[in-house]
Amino acid sequence: MKGIFTAHGASMEDLSLNPALSNLLKTHVFERIIFLSGKDQKGKVEKAYSLNKKISEYLLME
Repeated sequence: MKGIFTAHGASMEDLSLNPALSNLLKTHVFERIIFLSGKDQKGKVEKAYSLNKKISEYLLME
């Protein structure tokens, strides 16, 4: 099942502190994680991570 989900956090560390999100991150449920700006330019992509399935790790996209 594919979908778009939202959560609040400024970094991967913030997300991992949330018990529900931490489990989802550990089981690699998400293909991509995108952090949007909430300050001057709302909706601007600040950082984006993509799941590397070979190494089971989220890597910063450039």
